[in-house]
Amino acid sequence: MKFNRRTFLQGAGFGIASLGGFFGDTIFAEDKLNLYGSTLADSSSRKLALLVGINQYPQGNILRGCVTDVELQKELLISRFGFKNSDIVTLINKNAGRENILTAFDEHLSKQAQENDVVIFHFSGYGRQVKLQNNDQTTTESLITENSALGSDGNNKDILLDTLISLFQSLKTNRYTLVLDTSYEPFEVATDTKLWLRSYHSKVVPSIGNQEFAFNKQIKQQNKGNNLLLKNKGKNASNIFTSATEGLATEITSNGFNAGLFTYNLTQSLWQSFPPINNLILSKKITANVALINGELQYTKIGLAIKNDLNPYNLSFNPELRGDLIITRVNNVNNNVEFNLVGLPLLVLFNYGVNSCFTKELDGNNTITIQLNSLVGNKGKGIILRGGDVLKPGVVLRESIRVIPREIDLMVGLDSTLQRIERVDATSALTGVGDIKVINLGDNYGDCILGKLRENGSYGLFSQAGVLLPNTMSKTPNEAVSTAVKRLGDSLKTKLAQKIFHLTLNGNSSGLPVRVAVEYSQNKQSYISYQETFSSVQNSFNRLSKNKSDINIAQQKQLINISAGSFFSVTINNNNDYDLYYVLLGVNASGSAIAHFPSKNVMINRKESFSIPAKNASLKLMDNGSQGIGELIVICSKTPFNNTFNKLYKNSDNNLQEESIIRLENPVAIAKSILLDLHEGSKVDSDIVNNLTDVYALDGNNWASFNFVYEIS
Repeated sequence: MKFNRRTFLQGAGFGIASLGGFFGDTIFAEDKLNLYGSTLADSSSRKLALLVGINQYPQGNILRGCVTDVELQKELLISRFGFKNSDIVTLINKNAGRENILTAFDEHLSKQAQENDVVIFHFSGYGRQVKLQNNDQTTTESLITENSALGSDGNNKDILLDTLISLFQSLKTNRYTLVLDTSYEPFEVATDTKLWLRSYHSKVVPSIGNQEFAFNKQIKQQNKGNNLLLKNKGKNASNIFTSATEGLATEITSNGFNAGLFTYNLTQSLWQSFPPINNLILSKKITANVALINGELQYTKIGLAIKNDLNPYNLSFNPELRGDLIITRVNNVNNNVEFNLVGLPLLVLFNYGVNSCFTKELDGNNTITIQLNSLVGNKGKGIILRGGDVLKPGVVLRESIRVIPREIDLMVGLDSTLQRIERVDATSALTGVGDIKVINLGDNYGDCILGKLRENGSYGLFSQAGVLLPNTMSKTPNEAVSTAVKRLGDSLKTKLAQKIFHLTLNGNSSGLPVRVAVEYSQNKQSYISYQETFSSVQNSFNRLSKNKSDINIAQQKQLINISAGSFFSVTINNNNDYDLYYVLLGVNASGSAIAHFPSKNVMINRKESFSIPAKNASLKLMDNGSQGIGELIVICSKTPFNNTFNKLYKNSDNNLQEESIIRLENPVAIAKSILLDLHEGSKVDSDIVNNLTDVYALDGNNWASFNFVYEIS
């Protein structure tokens, strides 16, 4: 018998928010929307947090991003959710041994938390499978503490996941959230590059320590007699946010910024979120971001237990505290400022340019504006352009001008198992493709990895987590690496184009009132997923279209599995007093870049909606790809996409009157044309951005870009 984490969580009555889902905000019935804005913790409730991050383990096993995770989470809790610094305990590295963690739980949480208080626990570090007893093959999950032996010693000092859950069940409050950026089962990849995995794997499954085994029994026995559990059973508000179920929690690794991929996307999403928001919506957003970077995640398909409609962290959202940047230091004498970038999408952060601007509108006509001068990781320095007299640490600002360098390369790492001659030949061949930079894995963030498959000796492209990208493996064994790179040319170009598409994403920060809905069908049922800007929410679009009464708008599944050939339709609502232009692109599950080729309209009239494909059209948006991840990208702008459509027309042999979906022969050129169109339409003054010929400068009030991610099974 094997106890798995899903069994534990469902037995404990937890609401699980983990990987899986269709990126977008699922629409719920109107009578439930008012639940989103309500707080589950009244203003008098205390907020407590215990945050654990372990980079340094014994025996030379090192992770890189766990301490950063704690910093990201702490900053979020204080500045977005109003936690007091004194109510947050952090344990990192050598201070995060088993005894210290359990003592901190007892002193800081058990003895202080009262009914209706809010409690947050975060763990970033290694997890693994352990046996409960030496003579038993029963295995379960554990968190590896800093002072735990990594071998098979029965006296290791891991903490069982079941113990952790039981400890939280013993609290007087039921309003608690566990964030676990770890994983437990080894993830077998086709290459030997495993730099980013947080599941610790040894040849022999160790037994849990005798002390922990006894403590687990003790706390579970105490809980059986705890009347508070019966009191809280009918109104459970507990949640777990976790990065993986069966073996894939990864890190972002670069020379300037290291963090858990899951934690970064969790905190980034919470910095940007605004009502209506709940656990289900949040987990879908995180899922899409993680899935696009890690690759196909079929083995993480688990269902939700209960309480998907709760606010994340059991706390309400103040829209005024959402944003992209938080001030950490102000020097009015020199008119400069230091800050952390906390709300930008990951690829935007890694490709962000100096002279980008951020603003905050105050009461009346007063505005704070700062400009980025330098950036290392997510820590920036800049100058105060306006409002320095009221600027202070803790102020949150939103992106107003995004600057992206015009020279954008695909960062390709080489698998560690490649021989020296293979690496030399691969580097030479990749350089010849153009717009590719070969990087050292671990020192820089890699968009993909060129690796060798053990099964047939051919080469393929892998995600940073070691997942093989679709249609990149050769059927011919033992090919030369130069031949492989030539074969992979189209895949590399598509990967770069998709990266450039992602540099436009700004749905959370855009000042353009627009809403995009994607309707799709599965198993004879129809669903809608939507995203909208905060400006659109303020302008109060009708959330439910009158002619959509037959659509399932209370879809509760955590992972949407769409079969090949599924149909999509996209509806764009223009809630502006002016017309908007749009472009619809994507990368299907087969790894091909595609675009919607319109028949006539490339514009949505003011205060109107526009559907793609057009009503009664014979064309249907579909994905006939094989198993894998697909993505639709919708970009709206005040100004037309002239450069983009000129290139699309040259790309297509279709009659201009015929609406169709076309495969992009030169996706990188199309992607760069989109940035150029947004740049030209923004008309940013050279007094603000002085190197306009070297960069794209995009005005956040001029465009809105969204992506919808799905999985074909």
